[in-house]
Amino acid sequence: MNISRQTINRLKKEQSKIIQSIIVELLNDKNPSKIQENIDWIEASAKIINLSRFNYVNILWAGFYFIFSITIFVLLCSFHIPQTEISLNIVSKSVTIKNLPHWQMREQIKLQEFSINNLQKFSIQSIYEEFNKDYGNHNFHMALKGKINLKDLTISDNTIITFSKKNDIVNVYAKNSKISGKLSVRCLIDINFLDAHKNQDEHLNIDMFECNNTQDSPPVFITFETIKTTPNTPLSINLKMVDNIKWNRLNISDINFLEEYPIGSGKFESTIKSASINILNSDKNINLKENDNVFLSDLVTKRMEIITVNDGFKVSLYGSVSKIEAGPTDFEKDLSPTLLTYLIIQHKQKCFWTVIIFLWGALWKARAVYQATKI
Repeated sequence: MNISRQTINRLKKEQSKIIQSIIVELLNDKNPSKIQENIDWIEASAKIINLSRFNYVNILWAGFYFIFSITIFVLLCSFHIPQTEISLNIVSKSVTIKNLPHWQMREQIKLQEFSINNLQKFSIQSIYEEFNKDYGNHNFHMALKGKINLKDLTISDNTIITFSKKNDIVNVYAKNSKISGKLSVRCLIDINFLDAHKNQDEHLNIDMFECNNTQDSPPVFITFETIKTTPNTPLSINLKMVDNIKWNRLNISDINFLEEYPIGSGKFESTIKSASINILNSDKNINLKENDNVFLSDLVTKRMEIITVNDGFKVSLYGSVSKIEAGPTDFEKDLSPTLLTYLIIQHKQKCFWTVIIFLWGALWKARAVYQATKI
């Protein structure tokens, strides 16, 4: 039986009246049996009031317990973990990255053709003689054909690099960069320099560079260095491949798979052909379709490599992000695990016992409230 607040207040008022009457009767030495009846009534009413107070307090605590539990559950479902471990395998027509420290190529690359613009310094050495040139403030374009071995390539830090591919020619497009490298060339077919300011060809026709068409011909070594490029003076390297090219041990802070189309429109489209994403914190695997998007925030790479393939480039990346979004354009979903998902996946046993204790406490509190209402 539930007791209303109005009834409790009436009991309290009646208690006060009876207590006053008991005091008067005691002072006047009236009937003691009547006094005892009044005292018994006061004790009984006090118990009823206390039980009612217990009832209301328990209901309030139960309400607070319920609201607190729902709030914690909603927060666990709404907030994502600060760092998500990811593994990506993506095939794309183009890749744009931003490297953190300066990067130096680890493996040599065999080429048929090599060209580079915004050249500032270069030197050519053979067993016969040496040729050096420093163009100062002028920047030149160099093009080579022959049996070329790119032995060294160093790219300055914080460079924005875009890799694209057409047939067997790879273009490396760099902004905010300074690049240096070393080439070993056998059977040199042609070497050309174009003055970017004068728009004039300077063809080197020196005997030591002529091809004798033998495998044992001594190599010619070419070292080069570019100017420090800006977004307005980007640097471009074209590589005609012999075999697939592999760049590994890249340490980057950003990566995207977008290209501007049409050029100059300010609109970007995804160049992804296929993609597989593994969210390591939640054991979730997602496969993307052609032209889907992948956006990574606050990327920290632990292992990464880019390999040329028939369709473009295969990117393998392992690292962590603060947020990963993927899916069709304008319908990307946040794949970062929520706190609840992370706790369930990573701490299954702890979560199990936490839920058991929570349910036991909730049932115990519900039992107490139920008993308190049966007065």
